[in-house]
Amino acid sequence: MSSVVLQRWMNEDDCARSWWDSLFPAARWREVSISQVELHVKGTGTAVLVSRSRGNWGPRRRVEAGTSVLVDLHQDWYWLEPENGADITGITWTAALHSPSEDAGDEILDVPPDCPQITAIVPTIGRIDETLTQVRSLLVSPLIGELIVIDQAGTLAESAEFTSECDRQGARLRLITQGNFGGSGGYARGMIESLAHPERAVLLSDDDAHLPVESLRRMATFQTLAARSGHRVIMGTPVFDVDNPSRLQICAEYVRSSDFFWTKADSLFHPRDTRQAHSDIVDALDLRTEPNYTGWWGCLLPPHTVSDVGLPAPFFLKWDDAEYGLRAHAHGYAIRVLPGTGVWHPRWDTTTTLWSWSGVLSHRNRLATAAALGSHRGVLTSSAAHQIKHVLSLQYDVADSWSDAGDLITEGAQWLGHDLLHARSTAQDIWARAHALSDNAARRASGSVVNWAAHHVAPRSTDWHQRRVSSALRAVASLVIPEQRVSDVRSVTAEDYAWWDSLGADRVTIEGKTPELVLVRDPRRARRQLRRILGQHLTLALKWTRLHNEYAQALARSSSEEHWRHVLRLPLESDNGITGHATGGRVRERTPHTVKHQIRDEGISR
Repeated sequence: MSSVVLQRWMNEDDCARSWWDSLFPAARWREVSISQVELHVKGTGTAVLVSRSRGNWGPRRRVEAGTSVLVDLHQDWYWLEPENGADITGITWTAALHSPSEDAGDEILDVPPDCPQITAIVPTIGRIDETLTQVRSLLVSPLIGELIVIDQAGTLAESAEFTSECDRQGARLRLITQGNFGGSGGYARGMIESLAHPERAVLLSDDDAHLPVESLRRMATFQTLAARSGHRVIMGTPVFDVDNPSRLQICAEYVRSSDFFWTKADSLFHPRDTRQAHSDIVDALDLRTEPNYTGWWGCLLPPHTVSDVGLPAPFFLKWDDAEYGLRAHAHGYAIRVLPGTGVWHPRWDTTTTLWSWSGVLSHRNRLATAAALGSHRGVLTSSAAHQIKHVLSLQYDVADSWSDAGDLITEGAQWLGHDLLHARSTAQDIWARAHALSDNAARRASGSVVNWAAHHVAPRSTDWHQRRVSSALRAVASLVIPEQRVSDVRSVTAEDYAWWDSLGADRVTIEGKTPELVLVRDPRRARRQLRRILGQHLTLALKWTRLHNEYAQALARSSSEEHWRHVLRLPLESDNGITGHATGGRVRERTPHTVKHQIRDEGISR
């Protein structure tokens, strides 16, 4: 009976990731009807096969290198720990394929015979070096049938190195140049092109995210085995810090139905170093709830998904991947992120999105998605709470820009699908106006105080709960304390900053940003913002039912192939379009399901 490789690790891989790459997430593989595997260990010496489930240790088993053993998957996690002097050079997990047509002796296959080819889509905006690296990395995989690069800056066609790569790869690599329609516009164009081969899976990837060939092979294998039992599964990837390769940032995520906020579907609430505390990491990776979306830094859609679910919401950037995951989930697709795989991506911190024009679009698109998909008014309570939090933690420019974004939602859905070419400039203008007020306040404060550090700094409790309560009480009181009274001056790095670091402070310096970011308490501005926030959210609550109907219709229309072809100035298929779709590859307009139908709890194996 033939077998298929589920996971493979060799010691020439990055040693900092050796434990992660060889970690076997048995609970996930059981979902695709894998109940027994064969473990092949290469090298010399002895290793111990460790197992763990839901915080409890399972049986331990000694395995001699150079042998193979059968493992019944009664536990959720397995990994090998070499004993003293052991040199483990390779670890492979295989499973038998039970289809009679595949009984071809003892052959071990890299992927199931019915594993589809993949069309990879990589949008970029002028990142020539990153895109070249991504192209060369992805095309090492024999699973990639075609890689489509969508250049929205018009620079790659002028790069001799990139055009040479296109010549070398032939039909496997295609470059398309178009205007800057944002991330959603780049992915939408690639998805339209992918309809020429609807039988292929579709990989959505950032231009600066490194997805190893082995990770892609595992994802494709899992997806294919799921399809054999009738389950349609969208595969996501854990995210690692490219500058700190063993630092695990994100794994499984979901949009919480109560407040429509994206958060962890597992317990990975802060980054973990995969070289340390292995039992703590696997415990954190146990799912608390069903994932219902995944980021597009490395997302594998099964065949026919684009025809079935449609194209992205035209959001320019932010929330297009989450909205698509929720829409797919409502159509019966499961979302899975397989530990042991990963993408290595430049790290972002809270301040990168929060204090920038992209935060404006993120807030607007969250509210638009919630309205379109029928989220209840809990999202408005959450939005108001976040806005008040911004005010009390001196993030006045964020509060003002988010309120401007809220105004766009209140005015109706006429912008959806019609603002892509000016969405960035509109958001930049909103942010520039709000941030200019904060900059001016910081300059005035700097001129009025010669040395902030010389001022008395209020002692802060070492107990985080007591400190948080004290800061909150002081933040409320500071709404009426004259701004000239300075008694609490703080500093924090941009990487470590969280909103409570500036809660109740008078002045905060956020280090590591260029230029340096200074937050200054301004009680008059804070009181004005609070009045605006409360009034705006009351208006949204009163209009919410009407806004739901309006945004639902606008999203169904604007995520259709016909609309995207109009936006991207592509001919319709009936006008001899450029994509040459196969039968059944047409994307139809779909009415979004409401969130109560989207947030599903069932696993794919049930």
